[in-house]
Order: sequence, then structure tokens, then C-alpha cells
Amino acid sequence: MTPEDVLQAIVRALQNSTAFDGGSYITHEADLDGEDNRLVQPWVELTPIGQVRATEWDSDRVGFTTDDSGDRTGRIFRASWSMDVQATATFAAGNDSYDANTLAGNFQTALFPYENQQEDKPFPDGDGGTVDAITSFVVGDGEVDNDLAGPGLRRWRQELAVDFYAERVVDESDAQITTVATPSIDELSSDDEQDAELVWNY
Repeated sequence: MTPEDVLQAIVRALQNSTAFDGGSYITHEADLDGEDNRLVQPWVELTPIGQVRATEWDSDRVGFTTDDSGDRTGRIFRASWSMDVQATATFAAGNDSYDANTLAGNFQTALFPYENQQEDKPFPDGDGGTVDAITSFVVGDGEVDNDLAGPGLRRWRQELAVDFYAERVVDESDAQITTVATPSIDELSSDDEQDAELVWNY
């Protein structure tokens, strides 16, 4: 799982919620004068504000892959990560359909079920399943952060904290042992020095 995968999982959680009615969702800093000039209100912007690898070393081996015959084909390694996310819900200052404080409450309500200390609900994966790689989710502090200069924007900023893991598989299919060579009788001899019973004269 990548940081972008985590952000998309949060987006799906918000979209699936009946508590929060968002417009557009983006996982980058909004470019209102460029590609993001037609965002639907209230738009939600999710951006990482920090990414720290939690494991001290490269990764831990957590399992193996096998083929249809049950033969081991690879090793699975897992590395844990922690990431802080800033979520911002924004709408135009003159839009009377929304209120920043109400928006904030609805936004938090939509995400609270996924917190570890509450329902600990798994995030949806978009295919009818769930995301197992997100191991911890916390809805942190939030605040109103309006920008009333120029066109005027009203914002709710929400801090989120996510722990997740990424897995990689080291392919061992080419290294499988399929034949074991053993010495024939004429290749064996006794050990005069008695260090071993037999010596393979390869």
C-alpha cells in the first residue's frame, strides 16, 4: 500500500458516508487557477503533511507465497509506516448552503467509525472488500481556517493520523530446488583421518 492508496481509502470512506455530503475530492494541493478551477463545493483536499517509516530496519518477513502445488515461490516482507494527513473541506464564502461548523461536525462523524478507539471499521477498497493494510486511524484536531480575502473561502481543516504497511514479495521461483544430486558409490571414499565416515570426491 502506498500513501496515495491510503488517501483514496479515506476518500471512499467519506463518499460512502451518509453523514457528509462532499463535492469534489482531490489528493493534492488545489490549483484553483489551473486544473482545479471547476471543483464542486464543498471540495475536500487530502494531502500528507508528514511521512515517517516506523520500522527501524528495512522490513520484516511475514510469510511466503506458494504455487498451486504448495511449493514456496517467494518471501513476503512488510514495512510499517505512519503518516499525518491534512484534510481540508472548502466552500465559497458567499455560499449560504453551507456552514463551516456544521460541515466540520459532519466530516468528523463520517470518519469516526474508522477510528481504533471507536468502531474500528475497516476502510472500503472500492471493490466490495476492505483495506487490511491500514492498521490505525485517528481523527485529530480540527479548526476553522477561513480565507475571506479575494473571492473568499471558508475552510475546515482536520488533522488525521494513519498507520499502514506496505508489502513486497521477493520471487524465489527461479531458486526452487527441483533435483538433488547425490554421489554414486565410486565417488565416495573412506576418510583415513576419521574426520568423517565418507568423503564426496567431487
